[in-house]
Amino acid sequence: MSGRFKIEMEEPVVASWAPQDVKGSWFEADWGGWAGPQLEHMADGGLHINFSLGADDARDFGMINGHCVSYDGGASWEERDASQSLTGNYGGSILLANGDRLKPILIASIKTEWLRLLEPVFSGKYGPWENNFYHAQDIPSEYGGWFLLRQRKNEKIWKIETADVHYPGAVREVREEVLIRPFFSRLRPAPDGAVWGIITAPRIDGGDFDPGMHTIFVRSVDYGHTWEYLGEIPFHEEKMPFRIVRENIHGLYESDVLFLQNGNVLCIMRTTQGIICTPMFTSVSRDGGMTWSEPEYFDSYGILPTFADMGDCALLLYGRPGICVRISDDPERKEWSEKTHVPEFGEVDSDNLAPFLSKTASGFGSCCNSDILKLDSRTALLAYSNYIFPDKNGVLRKTILTRKIHIKEV
Repeated sequence: MSGRFKIEMEEPVVASWAPQDVKGSWFEADWGGWAGPQLEHMADGGLHINFSLGADDARDFGMINGHCVSYDGGASWEERDASQSLTGNYGGSILLANGDRLKPILIASIKTEWLRLLEPVFSGKYGPWENNFYHAQDIPSEYGGWFLLRQRKNEKIWKIETADVHYPGAVREVREEVLIRPFFSRLRPAPDGAVWGIITAPRIDGGDFDPGMHTIFVRSVDYGHTWEYLGEIPFHEEKMPFRIVRENIHGLYESDVLFLQNGNVLCIMRTTQGIICTPMFTSVSRDGGMTWSEPEYFDSYGILPTFADMGDCALLLYGRPGICVRISDDPERKEWSEKTHVPEFGEVDSDNLAPFLSKTASGFGSCCNSDILKLDSRTALLAYSNYIFPDKNGVLRKTILTRKIHIKEV
């Protein structure tokens, strides 16, 4: 529990309305579009939201996204198209110690008939898809390389660049008849000025393909040009506190880290694949990310957990079902407050998920892939999708919304 602080949410602000013919279900064909917003600070002092306009399909990875900018701290938003925006095609940038800004980018997938691929290391059912996986070294770098966007200090233009990334047992994935380019799940600046890249992927271990998603950490000490393997949190299903149905789980992924004042690093991870509710877990490194504790149960559900380090406390965002924020002032971030829920999606009882499991996906009202950004030591900004938000005429439409979050003394 957080003893000193409580969370208060402001009313929502609409950043973007979808056209009325873009329907409000997040299941299957209607999932994509006005979904998955990402927040960032811009070099000119503004705020930027990037969000998906495409389907949740490997064939649409790397396509043009939606953009909104704000110059009044999120009180109002202006839509931009990609050609007008100087922020690049993606949100989620970090400020480096040298003054550059860096963000991961997902390049468009490649149709596999263009490639002469070798024999896969794995071929078959992987989650809900039929997939092939190949040795990374067998894929030419122009097809399977890593890409980043960089805005150099005192420059306005973002430029795409390739990064040199090394970790053992790397594989490349073919899904829905396209080769998916590798990408960082997140970038996080470390207290020592280095940058951590978080990768969630299966890999080859001991010569065999390990299908469980590992949370893999790589580190750059040259401002994101080269990345070396740091450590990982492997997925050991047999060590989990209780049995999880294998077909509904990929492993440990959509991970985020929080650098603690005692030098430890806290990692939180999702486990579910699709809409099935499965637990989140945490792990701690006490040696700078080289080794990690066995994952411990955190909550019975949750996707895309995201930290906001507020200094003397931290916020944690997650959801599906619903969207919630929690706060911790415990120095080791072991104890967290009760959930403060985004009101329109209702409250979720971690011990009783049955009402949500029986709903259709559209009943959740959101993809729940949300983001949170620190504005100052007592204020953060939440961005999320609402697929059934009424406009001034009462028409239910897909939207991207923001809410300010205030940290108050109890």
